[in-house]
Amino acid sequence: MSAKREAVPRDLRRRVLVEAGHRCAIPTCRSTPVEIAHIEPWRKVKRHEFDNLIALCPTCHTRFDSPRSAIDRKAMRQYKSNLSPLSNGYMTEHVDHVKLIAGYQVFWAHLKVAIRVTSAFEVDILNAPQEVNPYGGPLGYQSVASREELFVASIDFEMVAPKVVSVLSEGIFEKFDRWYDEVWSEGFPFPGSNRTDMVEELREDLLALTDSVHIAVNRGDVE
Repeated sequence: MSAKREAVPRDLRRRVLVEAGHRCAIPTCRSTPVEIAHIEPWRKVKRHEFDNLIALCPTCHTRFDSPRSAIDRKAMRQYKSNLSPLSNGYMTEHVDHVKLIAGYQVFWAHLKVAIRVTSAFEVDILNAPQEVNPYGGPLGYQSVASREELFVASIDFEMVAPKVVSVLSEGIFEKFDRWYDEVWSEGFPFPGSNRTDMVEELREDLLALTDSVHIAVNRGDVE
């Protein structure tokens, strides 16, 4: 290892290994032990980022690094993509956990919509002139509808998820709901109110939820 090249941080390394179930990410291999590989080479990017890291066994890692390898970067990115619980490829690889993975996908999709709509609604309120009531507008209606759809998706997900996963998803919904209630509370915006970056506030919770789904699937946990 070059003296100038720092080791992959422990937490980042763990996320990459958990994503692949501590096995080689190439589905026809799935061998152990594994190494952490850069999809775009280190010499080009000079940094460690989750989206550019993948778990490979030493043999596949060597094959990938070879200039004559049939495993190109496009193929490696597809292997990486298929490790996401949001991909159809992940569901195909884990047919015994279709309900859990589908519940996760639906919850994630409704969460994204609810955050996007309520964020836009919050900005509308913060920027509205005093004589304008934004609560009766289309964004207000969309915010209410998206919150209700997220609530149903959250309940459905918790019904098929192992306890550790359902606790995390419940916590994410509760954080969203507190923000939603604040936006809809009487007298909002309060003095000093600023736009809330809900995606950033939920970042660590969402990473933990994704990791917990990976662990549940790879361990075979079911409710």
